[in-house]
Amino acid sequence: MKRFYLQQPEALAASYLAALMAGDRTAALHLIQRALADGMPLNTIYQEVLQPALYEVGRLWACDQLSVANEHLVTAVTRRVMEVCATTITPPPAGPPQIIATGVGPELHDIGLRMVADGLELRGWNTLYLGGNVPMNAIVALAVQQRVALVAVSITTSSYARYVRDLVTDLRQSAIGARVKVLVGGQPFNRTPELWRQVGADGTAADVTGAVAWVGQHLASYAAPDTAPDRDRRGSTATQLERV
Repeated sequence: MKRFYLQQPEALAASYLAALMAGDRTAALHLIQRALADGMPLNTIYQEVLQPALYEVGRLWACDQLSVANEHLVTAVTRRVMEVCATTITPPPAGPPQIIATGVGPELHDIGLRMVADGLELRGWNTLYLGGNVPMNAIVALAVQQRVALVAVSITTSSYARYVRDLVTDLRQSAIGARVKVLVGGQPFNRTPELWRQVGADGTAADVTGAVAWVGQHLASYAAPDTAPDRDRRGSTATQLERV
């Protein structure tokens, strides 16, 4: 059954985009805070509000209808909004990390990656979020040191696929190469369905829901995360959250 909120995701996305385009950081933040207070699930906010708004901003920038400064402002505001959203997530149980979420090579865009990392934490997976532009040898060294089960990688440009391929090769040749899995995501993999196979990854996901589902299926034997409703700090609203 479809849940009705004070403002539906489609309308909220339009309002959020309008606030971003007006440079009104406070209005954008208040829109998301009200949605959180209304019980809108975090994955809904990420996938049906923030993501469509960011896609439209990217389109406007590509068409020279938005300056680099405005695009950077939108990114900065959205990062702040996501920091607020992340405070609603109850941390997973103490223990070693199970997943690394990272950009690779010169990739600087990491908002989608952060959404995936937050979605995984919400479902109880202990995740190390590294952000973008992380040296390949550092990713491999950390993965081996922490003996993680999965490295999740995101890129926004097809030309960066070669960095993902090199990272996968290095991980396969490392001390955890026999068991570590690699999940990839980002627009290049959405546009080219077989690209994930070409870089040697174990799978791909188009969004947060897909990534969490893939991890739940392929890492089930490694460690079972919390199977209770999403680990949300909003008291009674937690039971209203959709599973990601």
